[in-house]
Amino acid sequence: ANKPLLRLTVPRQMWSQHLDRDDSPQRPVKRFQHDAHAASTSDVFHAGTVGGAEALMRDDIGRLAVGAKADLVVLDLTNPVMIPVRDPLVSLIHSAAERAVKDVYIDGRQVVRDHEVITLDRAGAAARLAGAQARMEAGVPDRDYAGRTSLNISPLSLPELQ
Repeated sequence: ANKPLLRLTVPRQMWSQHLDRDDSPQRPVKRFQHDAHAASTSDVFHAGTVGGAEALMRDDIGRLAVGAKADLVVLDLTNPVMIPVRDPLVSLIHSAAERAVKDVYIDGRQVVRDHEVITLDRAGAAARLAGAQARMEAGVPDRDYAGRTSLNISPLSLPELQ
């Protein structure tokens, strides 16, 4: 079945209008120092796109334009965390996060397809992580001043089942 998708782009002129206001994202310290909830959804999106690029003094990222690096996120608007589809940006930033991400292209190369990262061997990465954790925990007594195990230093929240 075909699913409706959303592709987000932000025209440069849209942000230019915001930059002239007294409460613009150009004044984050003054604006946010007293109110942690003062950032609007559009401010957060701007910070992650055009604003982030401007902070890095780069004009080749943060926007879709000729000559810019082509990073693109395609959202699945049929995902329950995106419904109702009234304001997809609010849904994405405040509740959906990665759960609505269907496809991702970084610099023109697809890295996520149908909600799955295709550039990572997840099973292999999980196995390497489990091995590294086992080695780290086995070596804790050698590094602890009192020779304690990791379970002595940081007990589990619930007891292990025998």
